[in-house]
Amino acid sequence: MDAEELRRRYAAGERDFAGIKIEKSKNGRLNLIGINLSGANLRQACLSGANFSRANLSNTDLRGSNLYEANLSEANLSEANLSEANLGSSELINANFRKANLSGAVLSEAILNGADLSQSNLDGANLCEASLCDIDLTAASVKLTDFGGYDGALLTNANLTDVNLSEAILEWECSIIKGVILHNTILPNGSIISNIRK
Repeated sequence: MDAEELRRRYAAGERDFAGIKIEKSKNGRLNLIGINLSGANLRQACLSGANFSRANLSNTDLRGSNLYEANLSEANLSEANLSEANLGSSELINANFRKANLSGAVLSEAILNGADLSQSNLDGANLCEASLCDIDLTAASVKLTDFGGYDGALLTNANLTDVNLSEAILEWECSIIKGVILHNTILPNGSIISNIRK
């Protein structure tokens, strides 16, 4: 299926497109609020500026896709594969990325407030200048994840339970750390913190 057919069928009222495959789409700015694309193959699709708010994208293959400036607020992306995807400047408020693969993804300047990233793979992801308020990073893998390098990160009310930050790119002393939950958390300096709300 191509993106134009998807747009047409969505406009006609269809919402369930679970398991479909869209060939390398070059149609951005799709308005697909609440669509079900669970298990779909959207690999390397150009979906910049698309509106997928409240969509079901669980188990979806979005490897290498372009979701720059897309709206994925309140979308379900649990167990989705977004490795090497471009989510820069995207709106990801309250999105569910539980157990998602975001390795090597670009999330710079994205708004991730309230997002669930628990047990996700963020290895090598770029989170520079991303808004990370109220996010859940419980047991997430953050090896070589760039939280802003020497500029630090804004981690207000983040849950960092069972997170190993020792190999993340994060200047802890320059970061804004307020209301953060630290339990079995390994800080960038290697020290282990338990049962602290900072």
